[in-house]
Amino acid sequence: MSQLIRIGEASRVLGVSPTTLRRMEEKNIITPIRYTEAGQRLYRYDDLIKLQQNSPQQSTDLSTDADQHVKNHPLDVFTAS
Repeated sequence: MSQLIRIGEASRVLGVSPTTLRRMEEKNIITPIRYTEAGQRLYRYDDLIKLQQNSPQQSTDLSTDADQHVKNHPLDVFTAS
């Protein structure tokens, strides 16, 4: 069985921010394998590696989208979720 990792580590594996990883989830590019009791996303490491190998440009495009969102909505960064 593949190792399960949380969103922070998953974002480091892909080289994107956690916000970008959530955006990838919204666009059905990746889906957490499950959630912890506390609601934290868990991703399968092997799935992240496959995604990274299959679509490196897609991750870059989403990262740019996230950066643009922060520039256009700077107060969103300080909103508690």
